[in-house]
Amino acid sequence: MVLEYLFLEKEYKNAIEQLNFKYEIKNKGQVTQSIQPSTSYIAFGNSDIWVVKYEVTGENLNNAKCLSELNSEIISNYNPTVLRNDASAYFNEHLYPLVNKFERVLRQFLYLKSALYKGDKLKKIIENLETKDFGEIYTLLFIDDDFCKQAKAKINSKDNGNSGIYSKEDIINLLFKLDEITVWDKIVGNNTLTYIKKNFRKIIFYRNDIMHAHNIDYSDYRRAKHTFEKALKCLEEEIEKIIKYPETKEKAEYVVTTLYDKLQSTDSEISNITSNFEHINEIIRLLTSSASDIPHLEEVSQKLSQFPELSSKFTKATEEFSKCTSLLMGLGKNVSEMPFISSSIKENKDNS
Repeated sequence: MVLEYLFLEKEYKNAIEQLNFKYEIKNKGQVTQSIQPSTSYIAFGNSDIWVVKYEVTGENLNNAKCLSELNSEIISNYNPTVLRNDASAYFNEHLYPLVNKFERVLRQFLYLKSALYKGDKLKKIIENLETKDFGEIYTLLFIDDDFCKQAKAKINSKDNGNSGIYSKEDIINLLFKLDEITVWDKIVGNNTLTYIKKNFRKIIFYRNDIMHAHNIDYSDYRRAKHTFEKALKCLEEEIEKIIKYPETKEKAEYVVTTLYDKLQSTDSEISNITSNFEHINEIIRLLTSSASDIPHLEEVSQKLSQFPELSSKFTKATEEFSKCTSLLMGLGKNVSEMPFISSSIKENKDNS
């Protein structure tokens, strides 16, 4: 494996010649192996141009880590032109299959979800994904055009009482008042695959580095590898659920989301919610219990009946809750085999 650098002046020649780089591999604090690249030079006649070459024998992760560390030291101290970086090539080559697999599994997941979604318009959007680049897929999934238009109109409007002059907090408050509903929210759901939704820009960034053979170091390699492996695992688990429970999964997600949202909505509508916090906590405890407890959600309805002093708005929320409970009870005797329901409720609670 080789590192090769081009220098246009002899300014750093002595410093490079005196560089005695050695990479140490440690196990429990003890050095188990040392790697010291060999060094050679290429001169171009009487000109000031010269090339330095570092080389280690064998293509493996330890050698790649060695050359990556050496490369970081040379770039930060001397800033030459990189002619060859086999450490980066090694990292790129080993990440490429992960990126390739992620893109294929993502398309598989989106096709399955759009097939289950009851809406012809969105089904037409999620088609021919192979013809779109990753940037187009991001825009398709995560950018709400209506939200963007409303945000621009609000910020440019002179009807907000501040004559077009905003602080950062003003703009944030304006944006928070606007609804943002993306294709991903409609087809996938706001609380499904949150890791991919939150990290999609990072995935695009790593993907572009890898697919375009940009030079990356060992730290970049580790972060990219972790990101794609976790994203892939999330996708494959979700596909397994869709295939195992194609109709029930859709219904369960709707019930869980609606149920929790109805409880959460009462917070802003009922002024004395604090005095009933213990009751709410008990409801949440019931909802976040193990999946085997879900068939006994009649306890939840009983708890809600202890709220006679709350306003009529809460009564309405209770009725909605009962509907959701009935839907959940209707999922059948096999609810205990669907651990994702319990985890979905808990994830909703943790994100609140």
